[in-house]
Amino acid sequence: MNVGMASPTIPLILGALPCWIHLTCLRIRVWLNSSTEAPTHCFPDLSFLATTIWKYCLNLETLEYHSDTSCILGQDLSEPLKVCGMYCASPSAKDRKEPHSLSYLKINTGSNVAQASTIEVPLARKVAIAVFLDRLFPRLKTIGGSAAALWSEIDTLVKSYQAQRERLWGQWGSSSIALLLLEKWECLLRP
Repeated sequence: MNVGMASPTIPLILGALPCWIHLTCLRIRVWLNSSTEAPTHCFPDLSFLATTIWKYCLNLETLEYHSDTSCILGQDLSEPLKVCGMYCASPSAKDRKEPHSLSYLKINTGSNVAQASTIEVPLARKVAIAVFLDRLFPRLKTIGGSAAALWSEIDTLVKSYQAQRERLWGQWGSSSIALLLLEKWECLLRP
């Protein structure tokens, strides 16, 4: 489903998402121009990925949405992970569910064209976002967004976590030693 709309309509769409459990592709695009500021209060923050997408849209494979830049810069990401329970606290837990299907994520930002393409984010924050996304969506293949350099760096971080996880699983299999090593490694990455 491709949705392009005026920003006041976005909360209505977001409120309906829990009912769309069979949805596999959702693109919510906001068209920005250089002279008008879009109201940022109606854009979902990063917690939306945990509280709505991870929780209700289990079949979603492709997601594109618009988020407020201030949420990218400073939102606490540990609380939303609690919504997901033990699975997000430790993807290697023995009782984990099937990982979420999301493989393509694009997060656009900014309230006008000039703000959309660049966001200055400290490395520690990039790591926190990457860990957050990896916990929620271990099958992610591509992360992108309007601030291309930022999302490229986060995509690289997520892929490095995935490679490390695969290396540990390949070396140790599903043994208790592998689970212990993976949990210790993941503790180091927690925001």
